[in-house]
Amino acid sequence: MKSTRAIGFALVALGDWRVAQAIAISKVDVINLTEQTILQDPACYRLLLSARTALERALSLEGLDAEVMTEGHLAIAGVYFFLGDLDTAQQKAFQTLEEARRRELTRLEARSQRLLGRILAAQGQQEQADSYFEQAIEVFDKYEMRLDYARALHGFGVALLRCSAPGDETYQRGLAYLHQARDIFRACGAAVDQDWVERILANLESQKA
Repeated sequence: MKSTRAIGFALVALGDWRVAQAIAISKVDVINLTEQTILQDPACYRLLLSARTALERALSLEGLDAEVMTEGHLAIAGVYFFLGDLDTAQQKAFQTLEEARRRELTRLEARSQRLLGRILAAQGQQEQADSYFEQAIEVFDKYEMRLDYARALHGFGVALLRCSAPGDETYQRGLAYLHQARDIFRACGAAVDQDWVERILANLESQKA
């Protein structure tokens, strides 16, 4: 068809799919609750590199649709996050946030905030991470974006568990977010997301036993 828009959209979708595959087959270290341990699996690492290649190819296309381009920038920021390059991920996520704001792409703006929450939490900047998570959750709730809302709860819940101890109010809040996210994932049929949260919850239960 030689349609730049269609090719770009397909490549961005492929990049997202490769990341989802990497998460689905990974054995994420739910003991330490660190997504970056996905790199310990060579198959996951190859999928992430494949995702990055597809996304870079999409973003190199001339005349790419503005929304698809912003989606691609956000996706590649996420790839760098999972690859453990937090500085690059943060830089790209901030750029995507500004791009989404400039183009008034509300959903992508909130998704950028959600990713920045994850990145900043992984960098130990919890106060800033909380602010971005809360902004994202507010937007997703306001516009009834249930799956995005649940993913923000998932990320925020993990971040809160990392920075607190069992029995703390913050820990209980994080645990409640994970349970809420799991229920929404189940209702939406989001199997990969549901499995990821259930692995975390199961591990937390085993630690208490």
